[in-house]
Formats: sequence, C-alpha cells, structure tokens
Amino acid sequence: MISKIMKKMIAESDGSLRDINHFQKVWAYAAMIGELEGLDERTRTVLETAAIVHDIACPSLRARYGSAGGKFQEIEGAPMAEAFLSEFIDNPDEPGFTKEMADRVVYIVGHHHTPALVDGPDFQILLEADYLVNADEGKKTDENIRMSHDTLFRTETGRELLRSVYRITDADGDGIVSDEAPDGLHLGFSVIDEYHHLKEKITTPKVYSGLDSLPTGTASRDITEGCIVIEGGAFRGLYNQGVLDALMVNGINFRTAVGVSAGALAGMNYISGQIGRSARANLTYRHDSRFVGVQAFLNCGSILDVDFLLKTYESIDPLDVERLMEPERRLVAVATSVIDGRAHYYDRENCSDLLAAVKASASMPYISPMVEVDGTPCLDGGCSCNIPYRWAIEQGFEKIVVIKTRARGYRNEPKQKRLPYKYYKNNIEFARTLAGNEIAYYKQLEEIEALERDGRLFVVAPSEPPEVGRIEKSMEKLGELYWLGYNDMTAALPALREYLEKQ
Repeated sequence: MISKIMKKMIAESDGSLRDINHFQKVWAYAAMIGELEGLDERTRTVLETAAIVHDIACPSLRARYGSAGGKFQEIEGAPMAEAFLSEFIDNPDEPGFTKEMADRVVYIVGHHHTPALVDGPDFQILLEADYLVNADEGKKTDENIRMSHDTLFRTETGRELLRSVYRITDADGDGIVSDEAPDGLHLGFSVIDEYHHLKEKITTPKVYSGLDSLPTGTASRDITEGCIVIEGGAFRGLYNQGVLDALMVNGINFRTAVGVSAGALAGMNYISGQIGRSARANLTYRHDSRFVGVQAFLNCGSILDVDFLLKTYESIDPLDVERLMEPERRLVAVATSVIDGRAHYYDRENCSDLLAAVKASASMPYISPMVEVDGTPCLDGGCSCNIPYRWAIEQGFEKIVVIKTRARGYRNEPKQKRLPYKYYKNNIEFARTLAGNEIAYYKQLEEIEALERDGRLFVVAPSEPPEVGRIEKSMEKLGELYWLGYNDMTAALPALREYLEKQ
C-alpha cells in the first residue's frame, strides 16, 4: 500500500522534482527511525503515510501565492490529505488501512508545523525526519541544528542521525552535542571517538551492566555424540547463547551444530569452543551504530550489519577459525535460496566460504541485502526452516538437542501475508515460502512437542516467555535473557545427561 500511496503522490506532484525528492527523503528517514525505534506495524504505516503526504498542499500554495508557509500547509493540507487517502481506506485489495489510521494521518498533516501538539511517536518521528531533510534543503546553521538537537528531537535514532549526517559539535567546537535527552549533560566526545573506536565507552553507557560476570575461557575438546539444533530470532538469540555457554562450561560439546540466523552465529562460536564470545559481542556492541543503526545502514544497506560480528569484531575478540574448521566437529548454517525458496544446509564440505553462509543465514528479509553463497543469492534461513530438527533426524542422529527461543506453547494467530509477493515479486518461489513461513513454523512447534513427549528430542526452551523484541534495545533485558538460557540449561543438565546416556 505504501508504494501505491507514493506512486499516487508522485503523480499529483505535477512533475515538481523539488517536492517529489523532498517527500521521498522524508519518508526514507521516517521509515528508518520508525524501524529502529521499534514502532508496531500499524503506527509505522501511519508514520510512513504521513511522511509521504505531509506537504501535499505545497504545489498548490506556491502556484497560488508564490510560497508555502507552514501554517497554510496545515490549513489546506489536512482536507487535501483526507481526500487523497479516501480510496485506500478499507480497500479489499489493500486491507489494513482503516478510517482511524487515515484520520491520524490527516491530524499529523494538519499540525506538522506545530511541535507543541505532538502527541505520539508517529507525529514526533515525522517532525524529526522532516527536519533532517529541511536542515540541508534550507541550509540551516550549525547553531540552529544544535538547538533542534536539544529541543526538537526526542528519539534516540533521530538524534543519532542528526549528529551523524551534520557532524554537529557543541558550542565550543570540541565534540558532538549531548546524547542525553533534552536538558541532559554535554558529554564532549569527538565524532571520531563516537564512530570509530570500538574499545572506547562512547556517549552514555549502553552496555550490559553484568559484562564482567559473563563466563569466559575455552571449551574442552571432549566431544559429545549428537547434534544440537539452534533456533534464531535476532536478539532473542541471547537465550541460545546462554544455553550454549552453559553446555561448554559443563563439558558438553556436540559433534554437530546446525543453526538458523542468530542460531548459526551462536553455533559458530560453540563449535570454535569460545565460551562467552557471542554474548560479549551482543551485550557490548548492541548500541554501536556500525552493528545496529545508522552506520550499519550506510555501510551495508541494512539496519543490522552481520559483518560487524564476522569482520569488525575480529580485531577485538578473534574467532578461532582453525578450531572451527577442524574435521572432528561440524557447523551447519541454514540459509534460504532466493531462487527456489528452499532451505540450503551449508557446511565446510559443500561450500567454499562457510562464514558467507553464516552471514546469509543471519540476513533478515526486507531489511538486508541478499548474500551470495557460491553463486546462489540467499537470505535468512528462518524464511524456510525456523528449527532444523528434521534435518538432524534425516541425517541419522540418535541424540538431538533443540534450543528454542520461544517458550513452550507459543502460538499466535497466523496472518495473511501479501508483502512477500510485492517485495519479492521477481522471486515468486521465495515469496511463497516467506508468506507461508508462520504456518510452517507452528507445524514445526507441534511436531517438536510431540517428539519431545516421545523422548526422541531433548528440548531446551525459555522457562518464561522472553520479553524482548527482535531488535531489542534494553541491555539489561538482553543480559537477563542470556542468564535465563544459562540457568535453564544448568537446571536441565541432569535430565540431559540421562537422555544422552539412554540407549
């Protein structure tokens, strides 16, 4: 629907590249901030629609009066936006855009030059996105940008973008302006320090407070026969990282690990025997914008740059590649072919670059570029196979441990998905797989539960539902999830050993 709204807005801009370029840039910033701030789908749709139509009155105002003052944009823009959006309301071909949502867009358009009336994150982010573009188009002074940073901007992402794009300094020119909320302290870090020194504590502390308590060391070389299956889930993967560290600490090192997405990344560090490495990376650098955020987007076109973990982090805590590649153990990374929509299981024997396969496995659809693995464009393994326990069974493993990142009994009402067919219209098999992923996942969960009851699988799942998002910001929540996994696994060790010893 957003694409159709944008197409119509371009048509109604009467060939004015000035207006077309402006609203497209505002929309891009608004979409990025909304994604990174964790807005729900409905609010993001309102935000992105408002970003496209917020200046709908400008061409008409300039034609009639020679200018488009802010107050006149509000007065004339609201009814124009209402008429413009009428065809999209409750449209059976584009379900999900309601009259209530349209009214919210109209309200924002009718007040978007009046910051005092901001009453929600959609309105706030629209103001920030509009200013990010206007600061360049209107040649705003450094003083004006600094003042807007400290007064107008409220979201962490918007403030970070403003600093990154305009390289603003404090009044003395000594460093960037404060990263605190308005009325906070000026911290005085230089731009170079903020964006290029991995080991420096930048801005306010945004690392997990319990970093020093994480386990460290190298796993023993004793091998446990069997396969461990590791579900992904982006930052919910802190749970499986805790589980895997508990296993290594207790000398349980399965011969084979098969992982999906964040599970493939965690499995990599499990097979290399590096206790705590996965957690240290995520709990230290979640808020480094080269990993998640603005710099990641600029570097790779995605809000989450997997290469930060695979390459940049190498200079801090090197991966033991030699041990990872030893023949006694095996890492399998599941990625989804964008060509045929099927799960591909990559290991050191069947692909030339195992780390590229891990990257592909962790590259989320919609927000990440495709990753080629030996010429095959791939994306997140979770698109086609969320939990590859069936692969482990088909490979003939007698002992199979499954790590889930959702609590037992987790289900949601499956939703009809149209977006895959629009976004990946040139890759119809992949789109079909992605659209059916949720139903397939629930079928997997049902079968896993049955196999666990029968004693075929040993399952480790969160003892309480994880209260974190896929791109969770709270470092304390992420740290708590890690320890939930660690403690759940520690508590389950007697039962696991009994399972492994049973003939």
